[in-house]
Amino acid sequence: MTPLESPRRTPVTPALPPSSRTLLVLDGVVQPADIRGLIPRRSLCRVLITTNVKNLDSGYSELELGAWDRDESAQFLQTHLPDLATEDRDRLRHELSDHPLALNQAVDYFTVVGCTASDYITRLREAPIETLRLGEAAGHEANVVEAIRINVEAAQSVASDSSTLLRMLAFLGPSPIDESVFDAAVIIGPVQPAGAQDHDHAEPRKRRWFSRRRTDAVPSEPPVQDTEDPVQTAANDLRATLRDKAIRSRAIEALARLSLVSAHSGRLTIHPLIARVARAGAPDPRPWIEAGVGLFLPSQDWSLYQPAPFLDPYLGSAAHVTAEAYDHGSASPAALLVTSIVAQRLALVGPDESATHQGWTAADFASHGISAAEDLWRSSSDWRWLLAATQIRFSLAHAYSVAGRVDDAFAAIEENLVLGQRLARPQLLVEVAAAAETVASTHGQRDKAESVLRLVEGLMQIELDPTSRMTVLVTHAGLLRMLNRPREAATSIESARDILERHGNAIMPVLAVKMYRTASILSRDLENVLEALRCERIISEIYEPENGSMHVSPLDRIQQYERVADAAICANRMEFAWDQLTQAAAVISEHGFARESVVYADLAAIRGRILVHMGRHGEAREDLEHALHVFGRDPKSFRPRRAAPLLHLAQVLFETGDEKEKARAVEMAEEAYQIDCEIFPPDHKEVRDDRLVLNAMKGVPLDDMSLEDVYSLAGFTAEGGAASGTQNGRTWTEPNQLCRNIHYGLTRIGERPDEPWSVFDFISDHELTTVFFTLGIGPYVTSSTLQSIRELLSARPGFDRIQHPIPKSFDLQGIIDTDVTYTRDEQEAAVALLNIALDRDADVEDLTSVFDDSDSPGKLVKAWFLTIVFYSWICSTLTRLTRS
Repeated sequence: MTPLESPRRTPVTPALPPSSRTLLVLDGVVQPADIRGLIPRRSLCRVLITTNVKNLDSGYSELELGAWDRDESAQFLQTHLPDLATEDRDRLRHELSDHPLALNQAVDYFTVVGCTASDYITRLREAPIETLRLGEAAGHEANVVEAIRINVEAAQSVASDSSTLLRMLAFLGPSPIDESVFDAAVIIGPVQPAGAQDHDHAEPRKRRWFSRRRTDAVPSEPPVQDTEDPVQTAANDLRATLRDKAIRSRAIEALARLSLVSAHSGRLTIHPLIARVARAGAPDPRPWIEAGVGLFLPSQDWSLYQPAPFLDPYLGSAAHVTAEAYDHGSASPAALLVTSIVAQRLALVGPDESATHQGWTAADFASHGISAAEDLWRSSSDWRWLLAATQIRFSLAHAYSVAGRVDDAFAAIEENLVLGQRLARPQLLVEVAAAAETVASTHGQRDKAESVLRLVEGLMQIELDPTSRMTVLVTHAGLLRMLNRPREAATSIESARDILERHGNAIMPVLAVKMYRTASILSRDLENVLEALRCERIISEIYEPENGSMHVSPLDRIQQYERVADAAICANRMEFAWDQLTQAAAVISEHGFARESVVYADLAAIRGRILVHMGRHGEAREDLEHALHVFGRDPKSFRPRRAAPLLHLAQVLFETGDEKEKARAVEMAEEAYQIDCEIFPPDHKEVRDDRLVLNAMKGVPLDDMSLEDVYSLAGFTAEGGAASGTQNGRTWTEPNQLCRNIHYGLTRIGERPDEPWSVFDFISDHELTTVFFTLGIGPYVTSSTLQSIRELLSARPGFDRIQHPIPKSFDLQGIIDTDVTYTRDEQEAAVALLNIALDRDADVEDLTSVFDDSDSPGKLVKAWFLTIVFYSWICSTLTRLTRS
C-alpha cells in the first residue's frame, strides 16, 4: 500500500525522511490499529504495508496479490529443486495447491532432509497438519498451519460463527458454491436409506444372465429405533446457524477480509490448503459431514432417473463432502442417498467436471456406497439398507455403461435382479428390466435383450401401479425394437400412451419423455419420420421452462436440440434442423463445453450430416472428421456413435476425393456397416441404408437394385439453401421418403378427421417445388398418393358406402374450409384423381385420362392438393356415418 494525499496528521506521528528514495516496509499487519498514528498521510517517503486483511484502511491504495498460478509454482520449484523430476514437481505443486508459503516450507524441508516427493506426499496425505508444519519459510516465523490458525482466530474475534462457516466450506471442498445453498430447510430427523445405482471395485463374477435363483429367506422387518442421534442433532444445529442470513453475512465478511475465503457475486470459494487445515481443526468431523451432505438432499418427489436441479450446480461440492463421509467412515442414510445421485450425475458429465479434490469417479462413489450399505445391513438386519444398495448399484451399472464396461454393467444389474426375486418386490424388478434395456440398447447387446424380454413378459402378467405398468411397456417396446420387431413395439407404446392419457398427473415427466423418445425411434424404424419429429417436439415442449414440469440441465437441453435436428433432417425439414443445431451450439458455447468434448462432437456429427445433404462438402468434412477424432479417444464406449459420421464422411470422400480417398471412403463405409450389424439385425433400416451406400461405392449396377433402393440411395437435390443462412447450398429430397411422409400424413388425417391439418404436416414447401416444378416427378408422387388413399380408405369400415365414381359436377365449395383458391377445371381434375383411387381396378400410375401431355406442374400440384382435401372430407363423413 502507498499513502494517499490527505491533510490529516496525528500529533504522535513521527517525522519520516522527506525523500522519495526512502522505502518504509511494515510486514504482516493484521489490524488497522497496528498502523494508526505511525504513518503520516502526507510524506515523500514511500511506505509499503503487507497484510492479509482486505481493505485495511480506505486511506491507502490497495494492490491485491493472488495465490501463485501453475506456472509460477512450477518455476519456483524448478529453481529451488532442480534435481527433482518434472513429474514429481508437478505432483508436489498439485498436492500443495500452489500455496506460496506451503511450497516455500516444502522446499526447505526437501533441501534439509533430502526426502523423495513420494515420501513427502504420502506423509502429507496421512498426517497433513504435522507435515504442513515441517520446514521453514524465509522471512516467516510461523509455519503455514500457524499462519492460517492466526487468521482464523482473528476472524473468530470479529464474528463468533466465522469458524463454523469456514469448516463447512472446508468439508464442501474447493469448488465455488453459492451462499444461497445454506438457505435450504434443515432436516430434523435422519433420512431413511434410499439409494443410487452402482457397484464395487471387485472384479465382477461372470454369470449366466437372469439364470441364477437364490432361496435365502426374505429379511424380516427391522426393529424400530427411537434413540436420538447426537451427530444428527449437532448437524442440524450447524445448519440452523448457517441458515441465519445475519450470522452468515458477518461470517462471510470476516473470512473474506482475512483472505480465508474468496467471495464474489454470492459465490464462496475456499483454497484447498486452507480447507485441509480447517477440516483438521474439527474435533469430530461427522456433524460437519452430515450437515454438508444434507445440503444436497432431494425433495420427496425427486426420481433418480431425472436431472437433479438441487445438486447439478454444486456437483463438485456434493462429491467432495460425500467422499469425505467415506474417508471418515460416516456413511449415514443421507450420505448414501447423495452418493447415489452423485454417481449417476458423474457418469453423465465425467470426473473432469466434478472438481472433486479426491478425484473419485462415478464408479468409486457407487462402490463405496454399496459396501457401506451392505455393511449396515449386516450389522443392523435392516432390510432398507439392502434397498439402498440396490439403488446405488443401478448407478454403478450406469457408470460402467457410460465407460463402455458392458459386462460389468450387466453384472451389477443382475445383483439387483437376484435381490428383487428374494424380496419379491415387483417395483425393483421393473427397475432392473428398465436399466438392463438401456444398457442393451445403448451397446447393441441383442442376446441380453432376449433374456431381459423374458423378465419383462413375466412382469406384464402381474398387477402393477400405473407408473410401473407404463415403465414395463416402454421397456418392452425398447427391447422389441432392438430385436427388430417394431410393429409389436409400437403396440406397447400405444398402450403406454393410453396410461399417460388416463393417469397423466401421476406419471413423472421423465417417464413420459422416455416413452416419447422410444416412440420417436420406433417411428423412424417404421419410416414414419414425421411422427418421429412430432414426438421429439413434444419432448421439447415438456422441457420448456414455462411448463415447469421438470428441471432440464444444459446437457439435456443440448441433446434434445440435437435429437430434434436429427429427426428434422430425416423428415427433410432442413431449415428447422439448422435452427435447432444453432440453438444447441449457443447452449454449448454458453456453458463452456470445449471443442474436444463429446458434447461438441455429437453436435459436429449431426451438423456434418446436414451439410452433406446441402452439398457443402468442405464444411461437412471438417465437422465429421472432428467428431470421429473425439470418438476415437475411447473406441470401445464410443463405437456405436461412430457409425453415422463414418458413413457420411465416406460419402463426402467418395464424391469429392481422388482414388486414394475413394478407397478410404469404402473402408469407412464398411466399418459403419459392421458397427450397425453389431447393433441391429440384417434387415433393419440402418443396416439396409449402410449396405446401399457401400454397394454403390463398390460399383454394384443400378439394374441390380430396386427403384426404391435407387431413390433411397441417391435422393434428389435442387439449388436452395434455406437452411444455410447466408450461403447457398442444396436441398435434399428423397422421393420414396417423401411418399412415405405423405402416406403417414394421410393416415393421421384418417385417424383424427376432426383435427385441423396442414399440407406442411407431410410435405414442405421446398419439396413441393422440387418434385413438381424442378424435377418434374409430380406424376410419380401423385400416383403414390392415390395408392395410399386407396389403401387407407379400403381398410376403413363403411368404405362400401362411398358412391363412386364421384360426379365431375361435385363442388367442394361450402363443404370444406381451405384458404387455397382453385378453378373449376382444377376441382374436376381432383375429382377424377379421387375416382381412380376409389376404383380398385383402375391403374393409379396411369394419369393420362386426367392429364394429357400438355399438363403443367401448377395444374398438377393444385389437383394433387385438392385430392387430399377431398380425402379429408370423406374421412370426416365416414367417421360420422360409422358413429351413427
